[in-house]
Amino acid sequence: MAKIKRMDPITTAEARTLLEREEENLNTFQEDVLRYLRKFSKLGEEKAKELVERLEKDFNIDKYVAVQIVNIMPEDVNTLKVLLPTGLLISEDTLKKIVDVISEYREK
Repeated sequence: MAKIKRMDPITTAEARTLLEREEENLNTFQEDVLRYLRKFSKLGEEKAKELVERLEKDFNIDKYVAVQIVNIMPEDVNTLKVLLPTGLLISEDTLKKIVDVISEYREK
């Protein structure tokens, strides 16, 4: 059994890319996960990474939270609020700016 070397949050897009690299060697469970990721990943790997970094840098959002935001790609402030930790105080104006940034990355 392989040892876990480190644990980092990754987006569904990054997970999809990792599994696609090993697609020929996947077990049944991993194949099911890959199908799910192909269906629900909302961005390509590079755009997803870029958006996570932008959320961290521009809005001082924790990486774990930024990854969840990128995975969900909320379209409105109310959906975004659900993803934020309780007690995190962000102004409505900033929340709108975050949604606007997310919209820039949304694939048509």
